[in-house]
Amino acid sequence: CALPIFSSIAPIFESLDRYQIILTPHITTIPRLGETDSPENIWLSCGIFNLGFMGVQDNPKVRKMLRWWSERLRDQCFVDFEKGEYTDQKWMNFIPSSFDSTELLISNNLGCNLAPWNFFERRIMMNGDAAFVTLRENNGSNEVFPLIFTHFSGYDYSKLKDGIIFQKNIADIREYKDINLILNVYADAIRSNQELFDVTIKSEYSYNRFDNNIPIEQYHRRLYRAYSENIQSSISPFDIKSQFYTLLKNNRLLNVRRDSNVRIQKTDVPKVGHKVRIINAGFRMLHRLIGTSQYFLFLRFLRGYSRPEDQLHILGYKSKFENLRKH
Repeated sequence: CALPIFSSIAPIFESLDRYQIILTPHITTIPRLGETDSPENIWLSCGIFNLGFMGVQDNPKVRKMLRWWSERLRDQCFVDFEKGEYTDQKWMNFIPSSFDSTELLISNNLGCNLAPWNFFERRIMMNGDAAFVTLRENNGSNEVFPLIFTHFSGYDYSKLKDGIIFQKNIADIREYKDINLILNVYADAIRSNQELFDVTIKSEYSYNRFDNNIPIEQYHRRLYRAYSENIQSSISPFDIKSQFYTLLKNNRLLNVRRDSNVRIQKTDVPKVGHKVRIINAGFRMLHRLIGTSQYFLFLRFLRGYSRPEDQLHILGYKSKFENLRKH
């Protein structure tokens, strides 16, 4: 994602003269049912505040909070809805209970963190080269804010360079002509730095491979998380001489085709529709064989296998249920 700055960030520093922490919520209004482009419950899963931005003072209480945050992010910085985790972001839900209203500013400045999930509530107005933000509906306020920074999250930046606006994360986002004005500004900035952009956009994540250059897949990371917890020891996730790597290799969990671990979105459903129909047919047959009560009990049992961390058995580890003994 990208956070282009459109005007002076001085108002942020002015707020930090008074407050210890500044957080920006995903939305600042009370929407009508169905008004948002993203389902409202998604923010219950990923957190009320967006961590594309956070402002902090340097003082002992904030440093204590940052240490607390850092310790959690060491091995709990995952998207894991079963455990209530959403990367670095959802931890900030705790902050309003630790910092009072004289210490924490939950900023309703519409010019901070304009993003696809709040386009529905914020309208862009241009005055020459300057951009301003106001609410799309009055809601008792017609205040206008200078646009300070925008969170262009989820866009295909390569397509944006070619003038094609494609939002990957919010499939049903509406088109806002006023938002296209600043998208075009960003696209122009990409084209102006095309040589650097073309190199950077193709760069691979630095920690994306084992020491022997074999790609590390997302499920490798999740299995490693459970494995390191299970043995209660910290090992290098990249070391090909480690027992963890040996287990992956022996169980044929390396060199898996990338497209077999693809992230499935709404727009991908037609591609997998045939497989889904086959799976559904199998589940209907199972329902007829074991009956309704046992079928739904079985589905509840399957929840314990829905996370990659629950699949340590494919590395040869017994689950806690397998280790239970009758007395």
